[in-house]
Amino acid sequence: MSEVKRANWSGFIAIILWSLLAILPIMAGKVPPLLLLGLACTCAWIVLFAVWYVRYGGIAKPLSYISWRYFWINAGFLLAAELTLVIAMQAGAPVAAYLALNIWPVLTLIFAAIILKQRLYWWHYVAAIIGTTGVLLLVAPQEGVEAVTTWATFNAIFFGLANAVIWSLYSVLNRQFKSIPADCVALPLVLCSNSALLLHVLLEPSCPLSSLGIEQWVAIVLLGTLPWGSAYALWGYAMRFGEIRMLSIFGYAMPLLGVLWMLLLGYAELTLPVVLATTLILASAILGSKTNNESKPKAAE
Repeated sequence: MSEVKRANWSGFIAIILWSLLAILPIMAGKVPPLLLLGLACTCAWIVLFAVWYVRYGGIAKPLSYISWRYFWINAGFLLAAELTLVIAMQAGAPVAAYLALNIWPVLTLIFAAIILKQRLYWWHYVAAIIGTTGVLLLVAPQEGVEAVTTWATFNAIFFGLANAVIWSLYSVLNRQFKSIPADCVALPLVLCSNSALLLHVLLEPSCPLSSLGIEQWVAIVLLGTLPWGSAYALWGYAMRFGEIRMLSIFGYAMPLLGVLWMLLLGYAELTLPVVLATTLILASAILGSKTNNESKPKAAE
């Protein structure tokens, strides 16, 4: 298997892990968001440091790979992405927030074209439109959903869009760090976790760790080891060596898989919009993965 294909598969696995964000925060219950973020990111860098010991025999070698530019770009963008995600989902209009933040695959395509000068073909635009339509169906308000205030909706959309912009730009910028192993994201995550815990102390009500139940700790550990740990390393590798246009289309699977998790665990019901969205998102992924054959020489007659 070529490195490009391995990177594409890594990106798809990362998206599967990120889809767990649809249910793990629910399992965490009433843990304050900044505390949840800080504890989960702590689990994330602990796991990745363990990977360093297995892969490199210690932390000295991976630390030698990390440049200041890499550290600050990753730490800054990850912290901003995580905070805007938490704020958007806690604003009081989760449907609006989910709609806004899940436009990141389209923005990734746009930033790849602008920053990396990657050419987009007509089917990429069509796939983006189809995938966006599928996301709209998944997060469209359903009958019986309680209305929220205009201000809450505005905040949810604003921070959701901010998250989409930050994450898509971060993903494309990681292309420049091919010489740095993707698991080096562990060090920026140390700053993210400490910053979140500090903000928790300053901004949130006190929540003794002894008050957390077993299910809440399981959710925190899973958040740290999967979507906020392993997935960051897998996605970093994917964006360094994979096909960004295909990876951005794969991104439409995240809200689809998130809804499927909720269906399996009883947090949502199977409806016609879900079925239609599934069809559209799968069609988007298939069309977006189409390769260009224009430059290939024709076989001799």
